[in-house]
Amino acid sequence: MNWQLGLLSSVLVLGVGCASPELVFERGWVGASFEDYSVDGRRGGEAVPEGGNTARLLLPADRDEVVLVSKVFPGTPSAQAGLQPGDVILALDGKRLGSAKGLQSEIDSASPGSEHSLCVYRFGETIDKELKVGVEKFRRRGTISFGIGFSSGIDVVPDPNINVLGQLVFHKSSQRAELQAPRNLLSRHLFESASDEGDWYGRNGEGFYFHFILFGVGRRVEVISQECSS
Repeated sequence: MNWQLGLLSSVLVLGVGCASPELVFERGWVGASFEDYSVDGRRGGEAVPEGGNTARLLLPADRDEVVLVSKVFPGTPSAQAGLQPGDVILALDGKRLGSAKGLQSEIDSASPGSEHSLCVYRFGETIDKELKVGVEKFRRRGTISFGIGFSSGIDVVPDPNINVLGQLVFHKSSQRAELQAPRNLLSRHLFESASDEGDWYGRNGEGFYFHFILFGVGRRVEVISQECSS
């Protein structure tokens, strides 16, 4: 359940960020978005399957909560494996999955190029899919900010977001950037058209931010590239 309390907000904050361009991290990547889904139709996030058939949302009789594929981006490992929005992921390499966060953790730690078996439930049938994990390269950027905010809000699911009159703020998000998403494709096109210097990166909400009275610190993720394994 997602509890929210919000008021009209106004914020005046100045911030700076820094990251080492040489320090690049890698993790597994499959090019799809996942969310928790329960038998009564509750979703753990705000995403809704795009183009998915509602018949796929019928769950196996022995499962009350599953991992739902909400988006599949073209040209990605998930698309190559034949996954579709609305598919239900029951297991990875025979291991039963209990949450989208658990599945994402397994993908992150998988070696690029490794092949994995997915047990998928679709149209009332269980099918097996072979998924070859790609690689995502990213940087972590630290941020420091100074300012004052006037807002209040509490949002505890799926990621904590707490704001007490702008004086005490904590926000943590696991939202991932997909470079094939239309917004990022447009952003990259505009960047490359306007500048021939620097590197474009996909920014998302992944990271955390803490602010107390006038001072705030945080860290966010900047995605450099996402590639399928050959």
